[in-house]
Amino acid sequence: MKRAASSPSSTPPSKKRCQLTAEQKRAICVFKKDRAKASQQEIAQHFNQTWNLNIGRSTISDILKESDKWLTSTESPRLIRSRGGKHEDLEHALLLWFQKMTAKKMVISNEMLIIKAKEFAKEIKVGEDFGFSVGWLQRFKARHGIAMYRSQGESASADMSAVDEGRKELAAMLAEWDLENVYNMDETGLFYRLEPDSTLATGPVKGKKKSKDRITVALCANATGTDKLKPLVIGKSKKPHCFGTAFDPSVHVTYMHNKKKWMTGVLFKEWLDTFNKKMKHSKKKALLLLDNASSHTPDQSLSNVTVKFLPPNTTSHIQPMDAGIIRNFKLFYRRQHVQHLVRCVDDNKEPAINLREAIGFIGSAWASVKQSTVANCWRHTGITTLPPSNAPDERAM
Repeated sequence: MKRAASSPSSTPPSKKRCQLTAEQKRAICVFKKDRAKASQQEIAQHFNQTWNLNIGRSTISDILKESDKWLTSTESPRLIRSRGGKHEDLEHALLLWFQKMTAKKMVISNEMLIIKAKEFAKEIKVGEDFGFSVGWLQRFKARHGIAMYRSQGESASADMSAVDEGRKELAAMLAEWDLENVYNMDETGLFYRLEPDSTLATGPVKGKKKSKDRITVALCANATGTDKLKPLVIGKSKKPHCFGTAFDPSVHVTYMHNKKKWMTGVLFKEWLDTFNKKMKHSKKKALLLLDNASSHTPDQSLSNVTVKFLPPNTTSHIQPMDAGIIRNFKLFYRRQHVQHLVRCVDDNKEPAINLREAIGFIGSAWASVKQSTVANCWRHTGITTLPPSNAPDERAM
């Protein structure tokens, strides 16, 4: 049956006129400046999603024609027209807190706003049906002219043929092993004091000096995610001053040290010997997958561990820790770090973190990485035959 022809007199609904602030127009011009190849339609789609608006391509065109004007604009970023939120008391309290923090030159992230919003919601007894969604946060920021600004102040190329060959070789090897007994260990640098490098603000902000305090964290887990070894943390001092007399880092992590805070052959052998003893105590024979870092030199005799090195320049594709496990761990660490910063600011304390606090967050963050996340990352590399997990991975915001 043919569809009835539309009446010639019918006209498509007209778009609601969209009025933008000077700051929003400036943000559009900055976006185009940083992404010269972006089309006007792509720019419109990006900011419609960001601000929950209905900006047309022609509006983008008109704004970009006056880029020089908007890039140097000093007009107030306050919205010309603003719809109130569902919970105005909550938003008012959150806006006042935001303004107070920006006055203190604090770096503020989306997650910090969500954390504070939830705290205010408890105080003013907002209903449990309120979900603090990403959409609500974007609308809140749009209503008050808040956008993300970067504070001013490696990916190795892989031979894909080698990746495919290495993947097939590992898959064939792992097929002969119980995946409960197959492990991967990898190190990552953690700038444990580094604050977010972008902040929510109503205009460009002057950056603060970034902390470069780094430690090394090594993570190890088996293919099924059922055995996650205690994180290895490498700091500079044997007993940092912040540890005091009562703090025992072994409650949270395995702590080692050297002057450069890097993994060395000596530290690696010590860790590997401990891992071998753990497998021997459990009466297990384990296969340990490692990249070919210079510090990975297992020349000692191992009774219960077989070491297999991954092919060079393939680890970003076939090493499970690089397939999302380390990233997920860091997301959980940053979540706790941000919550810590919020508490410091609310208590009128300097927003800072020491190694003792960081070690506690590291242990907790690693515990938060789900078994399903670990297993799914192993499966994603294509080197195991693990079935897909139905359990959703928890993603830190």
